[in-house]
Amino acid sequence: MIIRDTVPEDADALLDLGSRMHQRGRFSDYAMDFDRAQYIFTEILGQPRVFARSAWDGTLPLAMLFGEVTQDISIDINVARTILMYGEGGFSAASAMRKLVKEFEAWAKSEGANWVCLDVSGGVDDYRSSQLFSRMGFEQIGYPMLKEI
Repeated sequence: MIIRDTVPEDADALLDLGSRMHQRGRFSDYAMDFDRAQYIFTEILGQPRVFARSAWDGTLPLAMLFGEVTQDISIDINVARTILMYGEGGFSAASAMRKLVKEFEAWAKSEGANWVCLDVSGGVDDYRSSQLFSRMGFEQIGYPMLKEI
């Protein structure tokens, strides 16, 4: 397994991984907009204060984590937040995700972040993911609340 910066040429393989996540997630009844996802992938890569790394087993992606650092809306702190993160493949993916999160933390600190916020709300193994991140020192401080309208 190698972890490296995500480049535009990775988009198709990562979109396939994301599509599998989408099929397993809470929004699987809605069509995935591949054109929009492709556009977002290519637009955020290489932008300042954006983290985009992925873990690979040869040509197959195991996990990806994209995030950014932003200033909080009402207080003078910077928060690194995930834009998207997903891993697939059992132990290998969990190991990859652990490494990606650790890299995200180090990167966030170097970018001046005071806090790291991982969004675990996609409906794909949320409980197991929360347990993994708890073991890494993260604390659940709120609950995503969704309601279909």
